[in-house]
Amino acid sequence: MDKRYFLLLGIFFLAIAIRIYPLHVYALWGSDNGEYYYIAEELYETGRIDASSYPGWGRTYPYFPGMFIAVTWVAKALGIPLIDALRYTVPILASFSILILYFISMEIFHDEKVSLLSSLILAVTVAHAFVTSHSMPGSLADPLLLGCILLLLRSYRDKRCIPFLYLTTIALIITHHMSSYFLIISLLLGIAAREIIHPRWSEKLRIDLPYSIFLISTTFIFWFLFTNFPEHVLSTAIEGVPSYAYIFLTYFALILLAMFVYALKGRIFKKLSYPTSKELLNRYVIVSLIAITALFIVYLTSVPGTNMNIDFGGLLWFLPALLLLAFFITGTRLVHFYDNGSFVYGWAIALALSFLFGTVTQSHALIPYRHAQYLAPPIAFLCSVGIVKLYQLLGRKKKKALVFGVGALIALSVVTTYPPAEAVGGFNEGITHKDLEAALWMRDNAPQGSVVATDHRLSSTIFGFAKLMCTWDSAYDILHAESYDDALPQLKSCDTPAGKKEIDYVVVDKTMLEEGVALLQWNNAEPMSERAFEKFFEEPFERVYENGEVWIFKVDWERIDGWMQ
Repeated sequence: MDKRYFLLLGIFFLAIAIRIYPLHVYALWGSDNGEYYYIAEELYETGRIDASSYPGWGRTYPYFPGMFIAVTWVAKALGIPLIDALRYTVPILASFSILILYFISMEIFHDEKVSLLSSLILAVTVAHAFVTSHSMPGSLADPLLLGCILLLLRSYRDKRCIPFLYLTTIALIITHHMSSYFLIISLLLGIAAREIIHPRWSEKLRIDLPYSIFLISTTFIFWFLFTNFPEHVLSTAIEGVPSYAYIFLTYFALILLAMFVYALKGRIFKKLSYPTSKELLNRYVIVSLIAITALFIVYLTSVPGTNMNIDFGGLLWFLPALLLLAFFITGTRLVHFYDNGSFVYGWAIALALSFLFGTVTQSHALIPYRHAQYLAPPIAFLCSVGIVKLYQLLGRKKKKALVFGVGALIALSVVTTYPPAEAVGGFNEGITHKDLEAALWMRDNAPQGSVVATDHRLSSTIFGFAKLMCTWDSAYDILHAESYDDALPQLKSCDTPAGKKEIDYVVVDKTMLEEGVALLQWNNAEPMSERAFEKFFEEPFERVYENGEVWIFKVDWERIDGWMQ
């Protein structure tokens, strides 16, 4: 086997090791795993998903069955427990993005060093590794999205790839709504950038145009005819804009984009010269300083698009990744020298514009930090092109310094893949074995129909494994109030996916006490105060279960009714 493939396989297995690492610490990794288990179990046992009657918090989850089909198929094909299939299938499949990225890079740059380095950067950067370590639809959609881009590029020289391109696109659409959106904008601006930069209209448009229409139309048909996505997500994306308006806005934007491309065709980037090593290094230093300044601004304000405040020490956790990814600026002066390199420009610009839109509008549908996973591939290309070409331009001593510096940043990126809770607003998405034990105890001992107040993580777990209704993001007063009197109104009537309910049980775990109570994802997860926890050891609460890390309290409504009388 060629040496480069040994290196590529090594990077691939490194990516898998990084992405499954949390499963050596936690029973489950990801705040919504319980809901995913609930849906997968229904499909596993009945062969179907009754999406219309799904009672969980993630109303759109069962309408996008791609991940659940994959997980249940693996469980049955390998004869393994469904929970193990859920834990391992998606992170492992998501790691195939690293292999796909290599082949995309070879299509664009035809350079083994650039391609291997691109895959390595994607394998280790927290922007991609942390997100795709979770068993969730967005992780499985990642290799599907990149697969669509690879098949599109391959189809330019081998039309036999076209049927597989369309099939992969359908698989992506039924797996994850946001990934379909990101593919649409990346594809359209990538094609637009290529056509603007090149003086002649490309024959590739014969493939691009029908595929683009298919991608957009099929996405809207699936969303509007087969899912509740327009009702629950699109209608809330921009205040005052009805969901159906996005169909007209998208096709109108497509016409405007075509006019924009026609107006600028071949008029820019004609006189760009090959950069010197000094120019590339200066650009890197400037962007690195900007990145450090941005970290300080986030420390003084909040994470873009959220109300989350991060400790400065926590923000430093992201410094190695930022300094590594800052090399992207060196690649921006180089990719246009490659035939399909301008596609990377458009790909990155599309995601950057979406990020800015989410930041400015404070959209809860386009939360800015969710863009990181999708920005990582084009940024990895830009970084790799810049680093490889910079290496070729430098003298011997400076080459060694560059290799050492990039190697150190890659190594630091590996060990900082999983930030502590204080670096991510107090959120810890791990479900411990003790948490899972408590959920199974509730399955066996709590009456069906009981309602449980706890944070988002444990709500999903208890819902998925005990089949009990929970509060998810709504029980702030119950969990943080320091007296029973302050918690009583919400105990009597708390929001749940099934409407306002009276609370029967309260569940607290060690994570909620020491790191944070995970509620709304755009607010900090604040740890419970000592007094807020102690109130549950007093009447009218009764401790019915404890395992050293998790406490379950029953609400004594007979005693409360007696007090009220």
